[in-house]
Amino acid sequence: MKNGEILTLYETLNRLTENKDLKFNVSVGYILAKNKAKIKQEALIIYDLRRQIILEHGTIENSDIIVPKEYVNEVNQKINELMNIENDIQLQ
Repeated sequence: MKNGEILTLYETLNRLTENKDLKFNVSVGYILAKNKAKIKQEALIIYDLRRQIILEHGTIENSDIIVPKEYVNEVNQKINELMNIENDIQLQ
């Protein structure tokens, strides 16, 4: 699974498990929580590295990413490289 897919899955599992309107039976809830826990640490590492890449040439202000035009391609290239790294995560 690629890092970009890990982030997408983690964010989706977060929305599912934090939505109080959704009711899952015990076994489904368990599988969702277990998979979320398995990928959480990896997702946090990816978020941190992505932030570091952005801050090499840009800033984050009020949740907005500000990167000068001359560095946009370089930042995007590095983030794409990070998101395309393969990880071996076994989910249920």
